Amino acid sequence: MVAHRSGTSGAWSVTSLDGSGQGTDEAIGRDPSSITFGGKLYIFYTAGDGLGLEELRAAVYDGATWTYQLLDGYGGASGRIEGKLRAPAAVVHDGKLRVYYVDDTNDNIREAVTSNGTSWSFSVLDGDGGPNGRTTDRLTGDISPVVYGPVFQPKLQIFYQNNDEVRLRVAELEGGQFHFHDINGDGGIASGAVDDYIRPWSSAVSYAKIRFGAETPYVFYVDMGNRTLRVASKAGSSWSALTLDGAGSGSACAGATSTPILGPVTAIVDSEGIRVFYTAWNHTLRHARFTP
Repeated sequence: MVAHRSGTSGAWSVTSLDGSGQGTDEAIGRDPSSITFGGKLYIFYTAGDGLGLEELRAAVYDGATWTYQLLDGYGGASGRIEGKLRAPAAVVHDGKLRVYYVDDTNDNIREAVTSNGTSWSFSVLDGDGGPNGRTTDRLTGDISPVVYGPVFQPKLQIFYQNNDEVRLRVAELEGGQFHFHDINGDGGIASGAVDDYIRPWSSAVSYAKIRFGAETPYVFYVDMGNRTLRVASKAGSSWSALTLDGAGSGSACAGATSTPILGPVTAIVDSEGIRVFYTAWNHTLRHARFTP
């Protein structure tokens, strides 16, 4: 289903997009991801056949008509596979639409890329081993991509979880190549990293302290070992991490609680800095305003 309205006021309309014969009769999965590209709205989601496969699909709206694409999960050309796919996250970088998603069949992270919205290529981003720090560990998580840096040379990062080592992991695209690191958790490279279980929920944003200044990536996540909300950021080539909430007076945010933090986490940027929304162990929704 999609809820929409024209402009900033007026009534909302609800439309059933897929799952009732519009594009497929299959059961539609969770965690849709939406983005605009080439003047069109793209919504990415998964759909299951009840037989163990979970395909990656897209609903595309051109302002008048919805069309549907079966992208990956049922095999085919251009690097497609058969598998159980989930949790897509989309981002536009360097004129290309990129979608990152979990392949639960092979325990890795996949990438789908298009420059025109119709012709796609598919590949394993991480989890099959290889150069530049790639791993063969099992990978999972709510994937969170972010574009940052100067407008004329934007950089791309994708955050997810190393499930074997329960660490927060990042893939960084710079100079046409991906490089991979574990940021937080046991063995994480960030200054201030904790040696604890990192939950698979994260939310990344880019933020500039001054208007039109160079943006810095920030990723917010839950340290389940200490049950706290944490943030990691990169300055130059170095990562640092600190606790925002859940540790009482030991947290970086004023008004922090000592109630354990559970997650999930969502972060947005507004005129006052970064706002982070998350849940605590006592079933309350919390809000942190973070000005780096």
